[in-house]
Amino acid sequence: MRLYFVFPVCVATLVVCILFGGCAASHQPAASSNLQLTPKEKATKRVLSPADRQEVSRIFSSLAGDHQPVNPPRAARYGVRWRDVPIALGYACKALEMAITRTTETDDRFVFELTTIDDKPCRFEISRVDDETVYEIQRVVVGRFSSPADQEKALQLRTEFDRQLLLFGKKRALTTSID
Repeated sequence: MRLYFVFPVCVATLVVCILFGGCAASHQPAASSNLQLTPKEKATKRVLSPADRQEVSRIFSSLAGDHQPVNPPRAARYGVRWRDVPIALGYACKALEMAITRTTETDDRFVFELTTIDDKPCRFEISRVDDETVYEIQRVVVGRFSSPADQEKALQLRTEFDRQLLLFGKKRALTTSID
C-alpha cells in the first residue's frame, strides 16, 4: 500500500521539476559571469525614439519635483579662468610627457619651470590681461639651444595648454567655501 502512495508523489515531483526546470534562466547576469560578448553583441546599440526620450525626460523631471538647482553650472566668462592656469598646464604637461618642477606666481603672472621626459629644461611664462582673452603666453622655451625639434615641442605645449584651458573653462568652477 505504501508503494501506491510513493509512486504518484514521485511522478508529480518529476513532472514539476521538468516543467519548472525548463523555465529557469539559462544565463547568469553579465556582472557575475565571465562570459564574453560576441562582436555582434558588442556592436548592438539601442537608440531611443523621440517618444522614448520624452518619456525618460518626463520621469527624471518628476523625480526632481519642484527642486531648483542651488548652484547651476556656469561656463567661464570668456571660455577660460585665470585660476585654472596651473592645473591646465599640468594636464598639458601630462599629455606631452613633461613635468612642472617649479612655479613662481605673482598677482598677474606665472613662470613655470618644466622638464621633458628626456631631461630638457623648459620655461613657460604667462601673464594675465584685462580683456576677453584673459591671458597672454609671454614665452615658451624647450631645451637650451632651440633646435627645430625643441621649437616644435614648444608649439605643441602652447597648443595643448590652450586646449586644456578651454576644456576647464567649459566646466563649472569649484567653489572655495561651502555656503
